[in-house]
Amino acid sequence: MPGKIMLVGGHEDKQGSKEILNVFAEMCHFRNIGILTTASSVPKDVFKDYKKAFHDIKVNDVIHFDIQKNTDEKKFIEKLNDLDGLFFSGGDQQKLCDVLCDSSFITALKEKWHQGLVLGGTSAGASIWGSKMIVDAEEENHEIKDIKMMNGFGFIPNLIIDQHFSQRERFRRLIYEVGSTKGLGIGIDENTAAVYEKNQLKAVGENMVTIMEGRNITYFAEDKTNEGSVSGIVLHLITAKNVFCLETGKLQVVKEED
Repeated sequence: MPGKIMLVGGHEDKQGSKEILNVFAEMCHFRNIGILTTASSVPKDVFKDYKKAFHDIKVNDVIHFDIQKNTDEKKFIEKLNDLDGLFFSGGDQQKLCDVLCDSSFITALKEKWHQGLVLGGTSAGASIWGSKMIVDAEEENHEIKDIKMMNGFGFIPNLIIDQHFSQRERFRRLIYEVGSTKGLGIGIDENTAAVYEKNQLKAVGENMVTIMEGRNITYFAEDKTNEGSVSGIVLHLITAKNVFCLETGKLQVVKEED
């Protein structure tokens, strides 16, 4: 059975309570966690920060997966056997895709995930798990002029994942992509995560996860330069301990026990 995937909206707390990193560590039973820094321009510094944060919460070992070129990947495939979880840092998602999409490392990683390996990522390292991801969007006077999309790893099919969602006002660009594909999109706020397991999403952290369903759209104006005319998108806003089923579109509110 596939393992879990934690999708983090960026800027997760590494100094204070470390709630999101604690949840990821707990998912990995506080054992061995790899930090993959391919997307980062300062991989050693990023790894140092995560190593300290995870060691502070008593993770057994933290291992650097410093894959910066296509030729690096093979020596890290065997190291996957030592891990209970692998976490992807933020940075440049185009570089992440250029180096790793369709690679033997991702093929091996998917096999390990189906055997139960826990995966996660923040910012660019969260967007990459869908079949497609938004790389850039050009806007002018609140109109979408152009959106650049790239392939992701495809571990979670038919899902577009956007991050820094409320903080960078990315509502409109996700509406456009959901409207044009009649698919499913999620926007994850900073210091917030959506945990994917068994075709369900559970929110964790400080802020909110926005879910847009396009399966029942009745009208969408294809022209990017219009004001985004669309009808039939179903909107769900979930916070910590809410669970959303991707298949049924139903939201379950988990009540606190007395």
